[in-house]
Amino acid sequence: MELEESVISPTTESHSSTGAFSFMLPAGYSILSVAHLFTQKSSDLFIGSTPGICGGAPIILGTRLAVHQIIEQHEAFHREKERLLKAYPHMTVQQLDAAIEYYRGHREEIEDLIEEERIAEFRE
Repeated sequence: MELEESVISPTTESHSSTGAFSFMLPAGYSILSVAHLFTQKSSDLFIGSTPGICGGAPIILGTRLAVHQIIEQHEAFHREKERLLKAYPHMTVQQLDAAIEYYRGHREEIEDLIEEERIAEFRE
């Protein structure tokens, strides 16, 4: 379930003596579904795969940037995020962090994709 940032907003009134905020949720959303948005890993929000895009490899959603290619470049740039972000100016810090987080959780998968790409380049 996706929510727009503007959908969840504190009301201007305090409904308790502690001064706690109350939140207006749209119909169909429970506090648990909203809480889940704040507990998800960034890789869950930014990383996915789509058949037909980058061979179905994990990508940064909304782009054609494959996680394994980003990780390979990250290593080539000696893990200097600033250099990588300059090379990919349309990639955000959050997207890069999500790619790194995804790699840490799926190291073997990403390293296999990097190796497959190197073998394919060697054959060409």
